[in-house]
Amino acid sequence: MPETLSIHHWKRTALYRQRLTNPAKPLDVCARLNGLQAQFAFAPYYALKARCEPDGLSGWGRGLVRSYGVRGTLHTFPEADLPLYVHPETDPSHRDLDSFRDDPHASGLRKSTFAHIILESLKGGPKTRRELKDLCALSGMTREEGLSVFNAWGGLIRLLAVRGHICQEAMDPGRYRLCPPFESMEREKAAFVLAMRYFTHFGPASLRDASYYFQKPQAQMKRIMDQLPLRQKMVDGMVRYDLPEEGEESVLPDIPDILFLAGFDQLLLGFQKKANSFLPARHLRGIFTKTGIIHPALLVSGDVAGRWNINARKLTATLFEPVNKRRLALVERAAQRYFGNEGLKEICVENPKGR
Repeated sequence: MPETLSIHHWKRTALYRQRLTNPAKPLDVCARLNGLQAQFAFAPYYALKARCEPDGLSGWGRGLVRSYGVRGTLHTFPEADLPLYVHPETDPSHRDLDSFRDDPHASGLRKSTFAHIILESLKGGPKTRRELKDLCALSGMTREEGLSVFNAWGGLIRLLAVRGHICQEAMDPGRYRLCPPFESMEREKAAFVLAMRYFTHFGPASLRDASYYFQKPQAQMKRIMDQLPLRQKMVDGMVRYDLPEEGEESVLPDIPDILFLAGFDQLLLGFQKKANSFLPARHLRGIFTKTGIIHPALLVSGDVAGRWNINARKLTATLFEPVNKRRLALVERAAQRYFGNEGLKEICVENPKGR
């Protein structure tokens, strides 16, 4: 019979394995968690801030790059893991804009010309997107062609990244550089490695969770899982699976009173959103928008209870449901500890408007 875990014990396990109660170094965190999603430029920094010792964040981007990873989305992950994520022969994009084919803005021949210009220029060192665009413009790129080469949702820049030619710097994602020489891992072997990491550092997780996280059909995910020596655990009446983590403590830390999660945080992306025990159903739309944005979340005693953002050096944390002044003060003190070295002008913790 599988071991039965309470929801409370499962939460403590998940927080520990995701390094939210078990700090590690940035490079280690990014490797274990299959990278940190990086649609928001500073999301990886805040994801690491929640998972690393404060003095471990200095130069946090060393050894890390920003490129396309799990689910084909932008992630920050170790440069050494490029072979895991980059498979040039099977680029999943079907858009002409993201290929060397002709598209409505530029011909394939012209895109090849600008690719050569970009790669040659990066041999001299990293350059910003603006600098690359100016170089291409000097070489005759028209405004129309720029809509393809520097397309906001991909284009030639994306193509060069998924083919393993270029990547972005983790700490300065506006700067591109050449990738080091590497040989891509065979895709099936890479899927096996990523699944091992997932069930070790996200588990116990269900088949449905894994399918959601990797965006693979459950039948395909199950074939991968069948190759792993997974343990079964019963959590809330559902079978979940994990792999033992080396050095895992038998006594897990308690759930922290307050946690600040980054936008697109792995704790929320790692499990099917409607079945994630950290996210009460009534608050789902407060974090997951219909346009695909996942807001930075505020966890209170292990449950999503609000969200936060920083704008113009002001941090605003808003609870989803009204709490008393004592609880507001608790969150504010936690915010002061957490963001005290960020150079903010103001920290504001508030109940929902009109409540």
